[in-house]
Amino acid sequence: MSLFKDSIKYGFVVCPAINNIRSYKPTTSFNPSTPNIVYTFASMMMEYGYIPSKEMFHDLSKLDRIDIAQIFLNLKSTLDEITSNSDIQCSRVFYKNFPDVPFNLFEQRLLAIAHYYSYGSFFPDHIDVVKLTGKQKRETDIDEKFQYKELSFASYEDIFDHVFNKMIPSKNSLPVDDIDYIKNVVQISSEYTSKTIPDFKTRIAFVLPTIVNKEILAHVVAQALECHRDLTFERKFSVTDILRIATSMCNGDVSLGDNTKFKLKNWQRKTICKLLLNNCNLSFEDLIKHKNKWTKLFHCIHPGHYSLKLHKLAMVVREKVKVETFNSVTERCFLDFNETKDFMDFGALLYHLSKKPSVFVRNMGRIFKSLEGCEQNLVLSFLNSLEVNILNDEVPNRVLYQLYSYVVSDSVENRVFFPKGMKTKHWVSEKTNEYPPLLRMYKNVVEQYILTSLFKRFSTLEPLGKVYIDKSLYKATINNGLRNVTPGKKIVSRGCKVPFKCDNTLRMFMHWIGQDLDLSASFLDKNFRKIGECSFRQTMNGFSQHSGDIVHAPGPKGASEFVDIDLKKAKEFGVRYIGMHIFVYHGQTFDKLEKCCVGWMEREKPKSNEIYDPRTVSQYIDLTGNSMMYTPVVFDIVEKTVCFVDMNGNPTTGGGYSLGSQGYNQLAMFKSVIQKKSLSLGSLISLHISARNGVEVETPEEADIVFDLDKGITPYDYLELENWT
Repeated sequence: MSLFKDSIKYGFVVCPAINNIRSYKPTTSFNPSTPNIVYTFASMMMEYGYIPSKEMFHDLSKLDRIDIAQIFLNLKSTLDEITSNSDIQCSRVFYKNFPDVPFNLFEQRLLAIAHYYSYGSFFPDHIDVVKLTGKQKRETDIDEKFQYKELSFASYEDIFDHVFNKMIPSKNSLPVDDIDYIKNVVQISSEYTSKTIPDFKTRIAFVLPTIVNKEILAHVVAQALECHRDLTFERKFSVTDILRIATSMCNGDVSLGDNTKFKLKNWQRKTICKLLLNNCNLSFEDLIKHKNKWTKLFHCIHPGHYSLKLHKLAMVVREKVKVETFNSVTERCFLDFNETKDFMDFGALLYHLSKKPSVFVRNMGRIFKSLEGCEQNLVLSFLNSLEVNILNDEVPNRVLYQLYSYVVSDSVENRVFFPKGMKTKHWVSEKTNEYPPLLRMYKNVVEQYILTSLFKRFSTLEPLGKVYIDKSLYKATINNGLRNVTPGKKIVSRGCKVPFKCDNTLRMFMHWIGQDLDLSASFLDKNFRKIGECSFRQTMNGFSQHSGDIVHAPGPKGASEFVDIDLKKAKEFGVRYIGMHIFVYHGQTFDKLEKCCVGWMEREKPKSNEIYDPRTVSQYIDLTGNSMMYTPVVFDIVEKTVCFVDMNGNPTTGGGYSLGSQGYNQLAMFKSVIQKKSLSLGSLISLHISARNGVEVETPEEADIVFDLDKGITPYDYLELENWT
């Protein structure tokens, strides 16, 4: 991995010598003698959708021209790679002057047939498009709305500070890209020495107690041991923590949702045994919880070579011994109460679940279902216990947000599930109206319990000053778990909704190298009925236009497909929801392709500037999943929100999979994700303001802290939002 390239995602341009040129006092104004090369540097960045920060501009003005030129070339090639600008602009597009396609639907179909029958070698390049359209070239329009991301220079110390103090202590699971970045920085920091920062072992000893998320802990410990095998830890680990560490060493799924093939070196086996003996309180219940995984791990590490105690423990785990665990007792208590509906059995159930408040809260819906037809005193007793457990500080905020979403989503017909660890799998429940009728009666009561608990927690934080909240953020929902999201320009959890500002044209794009891939858009009305599509089957209608289907995209340039959608006209045709879809019609899964990236642009001037302009790109996603279908988002053009679906899949039939194929059930999936309700980001910040004696102001200029779509703290700044969620 390249630290220079990967750091740009977080707003950093790595420059190890930057500390040598920075002054101790910040400059308050630009140097009027700044050489032209600095402005050229800034202009280059803006072409790719980036802009230098004020500090970076000052730093550049102090650098030698040769140093600036070297950074310029390095940054230009990196930004070009990140945005795929040159690749997409140089790739084949069926209609070069898209969206000006000078052919009717019948003529487009004839050209497509010629392309198919020639096995992808025919393109309508011989047709004089200039004469047909009257245009010599695409116009440049500076009135197009561009989106820029700010970059700043960073030294190694700045990168270490960001990773060790901001990313590693994260409470929530992080995307795969972030985990890889953390591992890379940990490895670099193990080789880096400086008088201004502590040595590696001291840094690891300092950061370990701050790690809350167990998956991040496993990755950090595994990578630190890879760098220094003689590391010792004062922190105590659980049995499951050590299982995760061993899984990370084998590049497996540390969420333990998927099985891992354990293959460890001798020093790793010895290390795992040492951790079990010296840094772990051995819990047989925890071992049984993941019995199959521990059986495989014990078989791999050969514990008998290192400890008789571990050997005996491994033998017990391998035997089919029935052990009473917390979950088995829970199931027995539910079974007893469902049979008797007795007050004593119900009391035993509540007493048992109260030992783990988070488990109590997660079982709320199940308890409400069990209480159907019971006496009122049982319901009131449960509500009292529920209030106590929701107010318990042991329940993470994340669980409260999930509970709130479950409580307020009473109108959802089918629920969609994303099993832990399964990157490409999801399923929609066939059961309808699973919402407990009894909970519907007490919905407002439970909702108030949750908000009261959050208010109580936020009130213990430091007071706030003036805060500005953009009104559109009351439509944005909270990120809740980023473990398996597909890597992209902006990271948002599955099911999260974020407003968008585009009023004119939505341009979807796909660039790939390989065989036949298809970019498609589906159009649904307000009742989720399909009313049309834009794909290779139907390349145009009254409000959308496809750039033309390409069946073969050989390297090195590859090919690109685009879909333009006029949002104003789409609404006139009764469209409310627009789904974006990518299919492998013929060829390999996405992870086997040399390259495949997708995304969309918000274009106010679709016929001007380049067909692909990185300055207008709202989202850019690299497809690397082991799948042949991908649905990144669903747009609600009435509410002007984009719902990040991020769903992969594989065909249940043979090849030729597309939007019109049998078995592709998009409607239930869309409906369940879009109908789901959650606590909005705007409401959450308002709760902070009330609990922390802050003041909400009307304009960003008045505020100390700004929450907006494109400035201040945005819905995509998941690390910044850690302190607010």
